[in-house]
Amino acid sequence: MNNIATQTNQQPAQVDLPVVLPAVNLYEREHEVVIVADMPGVSDKSVDLTVEQQTLTISGKVEATEPAGYELRYREFAPVEYRRVFSLTSDLDADSIKAVMKNGVLTVTLAKSERARPRKIAVSTAS
Repeated sequence: MNNIATQTNQQPAQVDLPVVLPAVNLYEREHEVVIVADMPGVSDKSVDLTVEQQTLTISGKVEATEPAGYELRYREFAPVEYRRVFSLTSDLDADSIKAVMKNGVLTVTLAKSERARPRKIAVSTAS
């Protein structure tokens, strides 16, 4: 697979929540690249995708949920922020990115640009 979407080593901005790298799988098909990110506890309302200068940033927050009427005595599950940054090549169409969040799994589909798609070249016979 060509490196049309690769992870960069950018450090996340300072935030109050601990930052966790979500586990991702990267798939490629003829006309698109798909990134699947595992972000348990993140809802579709708290996920954010941004593209700036060929850089795709995926982030999402897990908020603390405390049962009403109870006082917290011990915590192992804490709110976190997931963040992953990818460098996109010009072979991808950054204007046609689609994202779907379902059950804590984010699926991002990036269409390949027309010039990056395979095409058949017609061969004519010489006269």
